[in-house]
Amino acid sequence: MIFQEQDFIQLVKKGLSECGVDLSAELRVGVAVSGGADSVSLLYSLSEIFTQEHVFAVTVNHNLRPEEETCGDADFVEETCRSLGIKCRRTDVQRGLVKALAEKRGMGVEEAARKVRYEVFEDFIKSEKLDYLCLAHNKNDAGETMLMRFLKGSGIEGLCSVPRVRGRIIRPLLDVTRSQIESFLLHRGISYRTDSTNFDSAMTRNFLRNEVIPLLEKNMSGWRNAVLLGAEKIRGDEDFIQCELEKAFEVTGYKAGEIIEFDAESYSALHEALRRRIILDAVKRSGPDSLVSHDFIMEADGNIRTCRSFSCEAGGICIRKENGRVYVGVKKLEATETGFSVIIEKEGSFSAGDYFIEAVKSDDAVHLICNGKEIVLDKLEFPFAFRSFQVSDRIRKADGTYKNVSRILDDFKAGSLKEKVPVVQQLSGTEEDGFMSIRCIFGSAAGLKDWIVKE
Repeated sequence: MIFQEQDFIQLVKKGLSECGVDLSAELRVGVAVSGGADSVSLLYSLSEIFTQEHVFAVTVNHNLRPEEETCGDADFVEETCRSLGIKCRRTDVQRGLVKALAEKRGMGVEEAARKVRYEVFEDFIKSEKLDYLCLAHNKNDAGETMLMRFLKGSGIEGLCSVPRVRGRIIRPLLDVTRSQIESFLLHRGISYRTDSTNFDSAMTRNFLRNEVIPLLEKNMSGWRNAVLLGAEKIRGDEDFIQCELEKAFEVTGYKAGEIIEFDAESYSALHEALRRRIILDAVKRSGPDSLVSHDFIMEADGNIRTCRSFSCEAGGICIRKENGRVYVGVKKLEATETGFSVIIEKEGSFSAGDYFIEAVKSDDAVHLICNGKEIVLDKLEFPFAFRSFQVSDRIRKADGTYKNVSRILDDFKAGSLKEKVPVVQQLSGTEEDGFMSIRCIFGSAAGLKDWIVKE
């Protein structure tokens, strides 16, 4: 049967309805567009299903590939939206930010890019007052995701089907195949961009897509439907566990805050699946980007049930038991320990080690408040790092030469406070000699003097 253009529009409408969208209502609908086939097909479909003034596009340039390619994608999306009469918001991530975030938080570059992208999406939903933001994940993507999670050893919560709806984010193409998408674009004569990294099989998803899945298609043609059906069954089980988990929170007196706590005895009486979820929930609330192993969680579970008191730490998260209560929170640095950092990407409150920082943008400057002390850094741009100094750090003097930060702290007679003094490092560019720009030594936060580079 020949695939007709209008068939595709009907598939998108059906997908929107299954996401709970009332197509007869006057809605503000967003769409995330990368320039690839999937998102471009969704953009064109939404422009026909809704009036153009009610469709809003967002594109994120992660600046991970060569500039001409990654900026070319964003330029293409902007031009396509202009041709359709659709408002488009473009976000260009500072080059190096994604990789710095991945390194700091011990995650892959793909995962770090996803984190940055979804932060942009959430801000876009709020700023445009959207009812929904549509993402273009399709049936092929869902099968690849399930296969990848299985091979990485995900638990039941990770093996659930890709959700159609999560808050205001929806995925109306989950029942649409990539071949249907490409057929629609071909019949319409619609152009799209192809990410060159799609052919790099060093990335896990690309390895599966380029090497493993062709073998499955050749030898097990029904594998995708079987995997997705299994994922749907698992989602039902996961929904049940989540309901039971809410009851478990009440039974254990689970209290969420900066330090999460619950009763050890009632916790120990629960089924292992619920116990593991309680610890996972506490870890995620304490440090959303903390990475802890399954072995660590099971070790903590065993200690909670058998030890009168204990304390263990991994990934910056500390779990301890004392006086019949369990406490979970971010590990605080002791005075003898070194190393703290946080990447500040926008205004707000942040923590790094024992420090709590407020960042406020004002005109051409950023105000930083820490430990009751405030400094104003002219022309400081987001993102920047608030971190402990490193022995190789240098800071620019008024005459344009550099001085080692360690030597400056010696001049300040920092003594035992030396390793507690934070520096502020600009991440959006480099000095001419290749050193990342340190904008100040925030000595007053530790009871010493400040050294601020004037711009």
